[in-house]
Amino acid sequence: EPHVDYLHSALAHNTVVVDEKSYSISDERTHLAGILEYNLNVKENEYLYVRAFNNSYYGVYIDRAIYHKDEIIFVHDEILSKDNHVYSQMFHLSEYVKDEIVGQIGDSGYIIRITQLSGVDDAHIYQGMQPDAKYGYRSPVMKEIVNCTTVRFEKYGSKTEFVTMIAIEPLENI
Repeated sequence: EPHVDYLHSALAHNTVVVDEKSYSISDERTHLAGILEYNLNVKENEYLYVRAFNNSYYGVYIDRAIYHKDEIIFVHDEILSKDNHVYSQMFHLSEYVKDEIVGQIGDSGYIIRITQLSGVDDAHIYQGMQPDAKYGYRSPVMKEIVNCTTVRFEKYGSKTEFVTMIAIEPLENI
């Protein structure tokens, strides 16, 4: 079933995808991705921190660091390969995000703002399930598929990085 294959693929997750392809997930490949370090014991004026790696794409090395403090999250993806590729940083957002990359979060009185601080070569926004069944939907629970907003930022090359800020702000900030 195309929906199940997609939902199990890297394309359906908030991650970096190489050349719009996925990779096999099996017990024999678990050593290709993991957590390198983290700080979850936050004291006053500190931030949460997790750093991980994903070497599941042959010849491509991805290092992701996530920093979180208050209502701001920074995602720093560093990507290295000998060959040129199209790298896509994927975000599958709630169905309540309605207005492209600045979106209202339901009736909460807050917005989400996603900003690329290092620039991108291209960006795509998909709202609702697409004809090719690739983007625009998610599965919040087993056997249920809902439409959502998918944002795909792209960079081309062999060595690059995404520096992304995700902020939750009061609606009056728009």
